[in-house]
Amino acid sequence: MNMFRVIQFSLQILLILFPICLAGQNKDDLIRVLSGRETVKQYALRSSGQIDRVNASKRFVARLTNLPQAVMKHHPEISAVFDFDNDGRLEVFITWHLAETYQTHMQVYRIDSDQISRLAFDSELDHPCVVIDFPPRSERLTTNAAIVFCQQGVYWGTFYVLFPDCRRLVKLGDASDIKFADLNGDRAYEWILWQWRGFDRRCGFTFPGGQSAEVFRRISEKFLKIWPPKGWAAQIDESGDIGQVMNRFYDVDDDGIPELITATDIREKTQSRFSIYRVAKESFRRIAYADFPQKYAITEIMGVRRLKDRKQIVLRLTNAANCIDEKDVLSAVDFKGGDLQLSWMNEQVHIDRDVQASIRDVNGDGEEEMIFSEDRWLDAKKVHQPLILRGLKNLQAYSPSGQKTKRGERAR
Repeated sequence: MNMFRVIQFSLQILLILFPICLAGQNKDDLIRVLSGRETVKQYALRSSGQIDRVNASKRFVARLTNLPQAVMKHHPEISAVFDFDNDGRLEVFITWHLAETYQTHMQVYRIDSDQISRLAFDSELDHPCVVIDFPPRSERLTTNAAIVFCQQGVYWGTFYVLFPDCRRLVKLGDASDIKFADLNGDRAYEWILWQWRGFDRRCGFTFPGGQSAEVFRRISEKFLKIWPPKGWAAQIDESGDIGQVMNRFYDVDDDGIPELITATDIREKTQSRFSIYRVAKESFRRIAYADFPQKYAITEIMGVRRLKDRKQIVLRLTNAANCIDEKDVLSAVDFKGGDLQLSWMNEQVHIDRDVQASIRDVNGDGEEEMIFSEDRWLDAKKVHQPLILRGLKNLQAYSPSGQKTKRGERAR
């Protein structure tokens, strides 16, 4: 295997694993892409340029007449097979890599009803690894487009969009992941790009750290950025009066439409603020916020607990004057009746920075608990001992058998 194939294989593995890492962080009311990898499992490209269905009685799909035989030495692959223009006919996405130039060649074929292929798009991309995905579809929402992701670095790449006319690739932006949501109930998806880290000038994160979002609205074949607001910094290398530490999307008021919840750093005040925003026309409108003492910096939105009469957002805080000591504490804000208030802060129980949380109703009482999964050393043995946040203010530790072993001090 030559060096180029090694690089290509390594990048493909990263493309699979990194969204999984983000998925562990992004417990949002958002929708993932339809993976192009999932659409090709039943198809095979023969050396003759013929496409067949695998393990099917009617195997022949089409012959790619515009695919030169000389291309076969570059090992072309089927990257996706999908009716992305929703006209009832399949499109086939073919890619192959040029080892000499580290480029990727991409072609799109339209398969007519008589199994004749027609070349619709042909382009070279200056990237060694390309992935084809599609916006999600449902009975309520359909977006006709293809998403072309070109890996640029370990944690990020460039997202392009190919519309059904196949005239050109439209650059959407650089990011680590893409998701979708109807944020205003107009039966059209907003396009959400996730950055692998947020604005962390005051306190740095461990991997993958905070994540910030950019939200776009599609208008015909163009995209209008509606988030973040002007003057905000989405990442540490950007300038702005307010820095996005982290974003999440949750339906906090149970109306079926996700709101944007965000932790920000206000540069002038050197202060952390937690806010909730809702889409209004072509921008976001803030509906509630809460400021935190300057002593603390918000480093992560851990999740949202559904309690009987409110939503409780749990946050990870750190000492802004000494971020490296890793003595993070937990705090929470309650959202009820359109108001947001600081609920509690627990400075007695510390959660390691690499520990993530899941949320579920453990005891069936109609209120969700937050479970922090971590390994602890007891009697010189490494055991898995989850911490469970229950009620409004108490953090309790449980042994693997479920027997309670100790109780954190009541939060103030």
